[in-house]
Amino acid sequence: MRLFKELKNIWYNKKIIFESFLYTIRDYVYELFGIQTKSYLIYKWRKSICDNCSFKAKDDAEKCVIPKGECCSLCGCMLKLKLRHKDSYCPIGKWSTYANSD
Repeated sequence: MRLFKELKNIWYNKKIIFESFLYTIRDYVYELFGIQTKSYLIYKWRKSICDNCSFKAKDDAEKCVIPKGECCSLCGCMLKLKLRHKDSYCPIGKWSTYANSD
């Protein structure tokens, strides 16, 4: 299982992973009231790119850190979390970190 191979990276990125988890919960709550957050819009845009990528995997214990749901087979990240955080990026450069231009 890839999870045990990636423990160092998980620990290094724990802040981004935790914030992504919080963004996901917040977005679900806001969605109940018809509100779309910036992280949700970033997620939808990035997901449209990843949906057409050959490195996208699903429910694969060898390619995914968490073998449930969709992941990037290059880095092993869960797409549901990775795509929401403004500081995450695609390992092959299809999309990058989000720079707030407000």
